[in-house]
Amino acid sequence: MKSVPTAGLAHIQIARAATIEAALSADPDIDSTAIEIRMLGPVVRLEGYITNAADRDKAISLATMIVGWENV
Repeated sequence: MKSVPTAGLAHIQIARAATIEAALSADPDIDSTAIEIRMLGPVVRLEGYITNAADRDKAISLATMIVGWENV
C-alpha cells in the first residue's frame, strides 16, 4: 500500500469538506450557513443548528454519500 504524504492528506480533507459544503449548499431545503464542516482525519463532523430531524438526516446522508457511512 502506498502512503500519502501529509500535505496530500490535508489536500484530500479540504477537497472532501468543500465537496460536502457544495452538496449542502445546493440543497434548497437545508440552511447550510448554519452547518460547520470539520474534518478529523478521514472523519467528517457536522456541527450547527438544523430546524428539524429530517434536515439533519438529509445533511448526514449527503456527507455519507461523499465520505462513506463509517466516516460521518
